[in-house]
Amino acid sequence: MVKKIALVVWILLLYGVTKAQSINWPELPAEVQNKSICIQFDNDTYYLTDYYYTNGLAVDLTLPVFSQWPVAERIKQKYNYQALSAGLSLSHHLYTPKNIRDTLVQFNDRPFASTLEIDYFLKNTPTEAQILWEVRIQLGIIGPAAGGEAFQRKIHEWIDSPDPLGWEYEIANDLLLNINITAGYPLYSQKNIKIMALIAIRVGTLFDDINAGLGLQLGNGEKYQQRSSRKKPRPYLNANATVKGVAYNATMQGGFLSPYNTHVINAKNIERVVFSANTTFGVLWQGVSIDYTHNFLTKEFKAGSSHQYGSFKLTIFF
Repeated sequence: MVKKIALVVWILLLYGVTKAQSINWPELPAEVQNKSICIQFDNDTYYLTDYYYTNGLAVDLTLPVFSQWPVAERIKQKYNYQALSAGLSLSHHLYTPKNIRDTLVQFNDRPFASTLEIDYFLKNTPTEAQILWEVRIQLGIIGPAAGGEAFQRKIHEWIDSPDPLGWEYEIANDLLLNINITAGYPLYSQKNIKIMALIAIRVGTLFDDINAGLGLQLGNGEKYQQRSSRKKPRPYLNANATVKGVAYNATMQGGFLSPYNTHVINAKNIERVVFSANTTFGVLWQGVSIDYTHNFLTKEFKAGSSHQYGSFKLTIFF
């Protein structure tokens, strides 16, 4: 049975990975420490491309004080959870069409879009065979006010790349408010391996979709939480493969409140089923984790193509 499940995971990985749409799947338990700071940088230039989800930057701060906020206290009391970790995340994401050298509207391609948000996230502290879950509330803006054009132009200036054109046709300013719930149910759990069923639901003004799939974790995260075990480097590997049913995507279709967009993708041209997969390689040592994730997803709109990008992440536990 275990071999069959593992085989399905790797077959799905051949199709497709998702972080581009900011889904945070339950990962190694070491990442739900009560005190940590995490910096993540996403970019597709690692694979010699510069389009679609082209850049992302996020800083997460996890502290005990955030688990004392009313929403966390209510969950503790209602579901009798004794240990939760919570924090705030500040993130910036950029999306562009394939051609960023054209001064005309590219009606058959993805529109320019950028988001700037601050999230509140709340996670459970898992045991060996417990369900992992996270609730994330996203609040921010989509549109020129998010500063995507200035950021990309500055990056291109630093790397001596041609100035990106077409940002004047960016998705219009709008409110970003989303509630995301992700969960992982252990199908198989032993000392250094865990296979999980994954599900995520996102509802709001940015993304409306449902995801389901399988996840594989290699590496003992629970023991890493013990300070005595931090003395030796501890490698780990995570792999997730999911299928997503899409109802709405504001980065392509525009926000709910502003009808004035120069260019959006019509609902009939949105791909309603998207396959995605990711593989993460990392190491935990002396209270620090460093990892790299390769992401791949199939096309998100009918005239589009599949896309891949990389994510570097540094987490410091204290």
